[in-house]
Amino acid sequence: SRVTMAKDQEPVAPQVVTIVHRLSGVKLLRYLLRERNEPGWVATIAPEAVNANAHASIIAGLALEDGKTIAARLPQVAAEMEIQRSSLLAPPDEPDESGNPARRRLPRAPSMQPDLTVITQDGKTFRARYIGVDGLTGLSVLQLTQPATTADISGSYKKMSDGQNVQLFAPERVSTDIPYTILVRIGMTEAKIAQAKIKAKADLERVMLRSSHLSPNVIGGVACDQAANTLGIVDAIEGNNAWLLTADSVRAATKRVLERRSSVPRPLLGIRGEEIDVSAKKSLMAFGWNEQELEDLIENEVGILLTSVLPGTPAATAKPKPGDIIVRVNGHDVKGAEEFSEMLTQVGSGEDVKFTVERPQVKQSLSVEVKLGGAFQPVFERQCEMPKVPRWNGGL
Repeated sequence: SRVTMAKDQEPVAPQVVTIVHRLSGVKLLRYLLRERNEPGWVATIAPEAVNANAHASIIAGLALEDGKTIAARLPQVAAEMEIQRSSLLAPPDEPDESGNPARRRLPRAPSMQPDLTVITQDGKTFRARYIGVDGLTGLSVLQLTQPATTADISGSYKKMSDGQNVQLFAPERVSTDIPYTILVRIGMTEAKIAQAKIKAKADLERVMLRSSHLSPNVIGGVACDQAANTLGIVDAIEGNNAWLLTADSVRAATKRVLERRSSVPRPLLGIRGEEIDVSAKKSLMAFGWNEQELEDLIENEVGILLTSVLPGTPAATAKPKPGDIIVRVNGHDVKGAEEFSEMLTQVGSGEDVKFTVERPQVKQSLSVEVKLGGAFQPVFERQCEMPKVPRWNGGL
């Protein structure tokens, strides 16, 4: 089917564009196999569905100031590119020195660009090049060869306040009798700011919106004030609440990807923990901290209590223990979970970081060095819905 814009589209914020991402049946199959991890499941899929069908995701995109750079929430594209990277690994070979099956890399093949089209509100279409995904926010960055819009879209309204009216723009389908055509327009959903500038993990700024008209279609939509200035991109919804990544967070994510000209993983340490405050007293005692130590720790409110260390992660190689408290990162005091995440973000994936650790019943501080890993999963959990593939009742 061909995706086209409705001709009766009322002009809205010009920085809002529509992105069409097409997945062939073969790529869709590879994605489903990767997600389900059930090789035998392939026998149940109708061959004609794999050979002929394609799945199209239609979502909003935000054109930045140059008109050629587009930021969007495209988890399926990120997954498609991840499949390409993993497909460059050969089957297991002979065991290595540790007795584990070794994997040898195939000669590097040029990665295939995903099938991405950007459509402006007046119906103009542009082929888009995928640059990469920002692992911290989960936002993807695309670029066009020419600006999608010539309008002035440099405005950014920063003085957000509770109760302020917000407009959410996202493509919605329009019924049509034209065969092999998907007709869309930019729909608008009214909302209000329920809580402005919420600090989240890794010090990302989020805003909570509230509306009785939210639907999954709004996820990835562009939020604007009533003067059409960009406020951010809708990251998630739950009931009547929606969470917004601010325009500043979107620009920072775009800058990270463009500077690297590829996907940017978020730093991965591999621990679970909680802040040191009065509410952590019970946990601290369970890990063996005595009353005198507790008083000093809680009074200073410095550090992150490790409640668990995830196996196979960089933290596991350094052998910290549950009950340890990370009090400093590269010599700087840790005064909360947000600050701790921000410190790791500033260090970056693949870099060495030195932690100063306090351990119960041990008087002297310990120094632990860890090389941070990288992960492309965004900070905020997202679900990527894929279509059902027709099952096949015949034999192979």
